[in-house]
Amino acid sequence: MKKLSSIYLKKLSLKNFNPNYYNWVNDKKVNKFLEIRFKKQSKNDVKKFIKYCSNSKNIILFGIFLEDNNFHIGNIKIFITSRIHKRAEVGLLLGEKKFWGRGYGTKAIKLTTNFAKKKLKLKKLYAGCYEENIASKKIFLKAGWKIEGFQKSFWKLNSKKRTGEILLGKHFK
Repeated sequence: MKKLSSIYLKKLSLKNFNPNYYNWVNDKKVNKFLEIRFKKQSKNDVKKFIKYCSNSKNIILFGIFLEDNNFHIGNIKIFITSRIHKRAEVGLLLGEKKFWGRGYGTKAIKLTTNFAKKKLKLKKLYAGCYEENIASKKIFLKAGWKIEGFQKSFWKLNSKKRTGEILLGKHFK
C-alpha cells in the first residue's frame, strides 16, 4: 500500500492555485455544505475571492498542497474576527475528491490550529458545520477540537428543509 503524501499550507495566490478550484466550487458534491452553492461561481469570482483574501488584514487563505508534487488539493481559511479577544473562525474546503477520507483535512486543521496559536497568538478558534456534514465534524474532532454547541434550524439545506449547525471550537490557555 502506498504511503500517503504529507501536506503543507501556503498562502494562496493567483500564481499558485489549482485551476480546478473553479470546478470545486461548482461541484454539487464539493459545495453541498458551502454557502457558495447558491450561486454559480465564475472563474473571475474565484480570482476575486483569492485577491480579496490576499489583500485582507483579517483573512489568511491557505492552499493545502501535497509535499511530494506541490499539488493544490484544497483551502483552509482563518478569519480573524476579533484581535482584541484573539479569536478567529476557520473554514475548510477539500476540493479534490480523490483525497477525501484520507486524513488530509484533519492534518490541515492541525497545521492551521498550530499556526493560529503559535504565530498569530490567538486564544480561540471556532468553526461551524451543517448537522448533516458528518465528515467535517469528524475532521475537527480528530484534530482535537470540541463540540461546543448546536443551533437549531440555522441553515437552509435545500428548498424544503432547514438544518442545524454544529458549533466546534479550540481554546488555548
